[in-house]
Amino acid sequence: MNECPFNGTCEVNCEICTDEYKAERVQLVAEAIQPILANIVDVLQPAIENAIEAFEGMWDAIFKTYPNRRVVHLLLYHPRERVRKKNMKRVLRRKKMKIKLDEKAFMPTRAHETDAGLDLYSPIDVVVSSFGSYCIDTGVHIELPLNTAGFLKSKSGLNVKHGITSEGVIDVGYTGSIAVKLYNHSRNDYFVRRGDKISQLVVLPILTPQLELVDELETTERGDGGFGSTGR
Repeated sequence: MNECPFNGTCEVNCEICTDEYKAERVQLVAEAIQPILANIVDVLQPAIENAIEAFEGMWDAIFKTYPNRRVVHLLLYHPRERVRKKNMKRVLRRKKMKIKLDEKAFMPTRAHETDAGLDLYSPIDVVVSSFGSYCIDTGVHIELPLNTAGFLKSKSGLNVKHGITSEGVIDVGYTGSIAVKLYNHSRNDYFVRRGDKISQLVVLPILTPQLELVDELETTERGDGGFGSTGR
């Protein structure tokens, strides 16, 4: 004979009796934990409100810094593709950059797959005079991906061996021919032949933050210390 919590004794644990017993136990447990849950909510509510306020501020800051929603998506929802130097290259490689060539232009190339710069070639023969300069129209037109910029950088071999440098910036939206201005810093004339490498194009991600006019800037350790302020 088994003791029944509701009907005294019975020969078996009947289904009705067992269900009633379970219901009573559930009610007792619920009444016991209700004040505990109420205390937990009282303790956590301020922290939750602060977290929500901080998240809203972070969200506003992100959209001010990164107006493009694709970048925000990468920052918030794809931790493996966050905007870092290493991972941004992976993101940019998924996009193809359209290119158009004039009649005598050469296709830009990378000497190695992992090289940062695309080599640009001269379509003409020309002489860059000693301590002079010459602007070469490469005949290369590109369509840069959004939130990037193209930077023309000197070829290290031309710079170190012959004193030839080049520099420039290409903005998104410019689809004209890329012109490379070569500067000769040496005492010797430099002969450029058709098909020679003259510069390199590096495509990098950029930020385009909105400007906010203020009366004062935040105080920093360096302040307005300029050239030579850190010593030799």
